Formats: sequence, structure tokens, C-alpha cells
Amino acid sequence: MAQAGDETGDEVTPLPDRITATSGNTEVLRQSLLDNTDDPIRFETARRKKTALLEGIKKFNFQPTCGIDFLVGTGFIPSSLPSDIARFLLTADGLSKSMIGGYLGEGDKKNLAVMHAFVDFLDFRTLGFLDALRLFLQKFRLPGEAQKIDRFMLKFAERYLDGNPCTLFKNASEQRCLFPT
Repeated sequence: MAQAGDETGDEVTPLPDRITATSGNTEVLRQSLLDNTDDPIRFETARRKKTALLEGIKKFNFQPTCGIDFLVGTGFIPSSLPSDIARFLLTADGLSKSMIGGYLGEGDKKNLAVMHAFVDFLDFRTLGFLDALRLFLQKFRLPGEAQKIDRFMLKFAERYLDGNPCTLFKNASEQRCLFPT
């Protein structure tokens, strides 16, 4: 853990290993503060980055596609690869869960790829079905359209079965018959 204090050495305050004021993706801000906390140029740079991140989150919460484009353009999302976008959606604080669900639920190829990457980042191993479903549904809000919900649930089922091969389910769309007739 790094330390910061004034020039006289009167008080030393430990800096946290991870600053999470607005996002799980604040490594750049953290590094700026750790390098030299008394440098006003670095402080101003960190402040501008935080402002840009908040602007990107605001844009995403209003119109997700524009927000993603802005966040990619400003470097908060490393690239427009589905895995990078999905990682950001899972780790960033302040994003509307309804907007995440709406963005991931869209039927075009890009959004579908992001949704698949998003679900693939979730680890359902060693979780019972209900616990896995709770974990899944805590990350976003399901959209209201049946076709979108079906896409989400099919991907969830595939991912759950990948991590839990010894379940009551034989595949993502069928249940094993426990009581033969």
C-alpha cells in the first residue's frame, strides 16, 4: 500500500490499493495518484479522466451505443472487441442495469457477441441452479421483450451446463426425466 503525506511529514495517510470512486476500471486514476500526489498537473489529469469517465457513464445510461462508442474512443474500454466491452459492463460502477440489459438484449450481431462474452465472464461452477440464476440476474435487468429474454436465458443455460455437467438438465433446452412414466 502506498502512502501520501505533506512535505513536513506530519501526517501519513495510506492510499488504498484500488480507488473505486466511480468505476472498477480506475487503474489509470490510481496510478496517477500513486506516482506523485503533490503534482498539480497529474492531479488535474486524473480529474479530467474521472470527468470523462463520468461523462461516458452518463452517455451510456442515456443511450448505451453512444456511451460505448465514447468510452472506447476515450480509452476507458480498451477496444471495441466484445470481450472488452463485456468486461467494462461487468466491472464499471454507475451503469444503469436496465440499460445494460437493453444493450445486451439487442438482436444485432455486435450486441449478441457482447452478451455472449458478458455471460462467459460469469462463473457458475460449484453454484446450485438458483444461486447461479441469482448471480446472473444481479448483473443487469432483463428487458421486457420475450425474444430478448429467451436469448439471455438460452445463453445462461449453456454457460451453466458448461460449468456444472452433473445437473438435472441434459442440455440447455431439455430437462432429464427424473420420474419415468
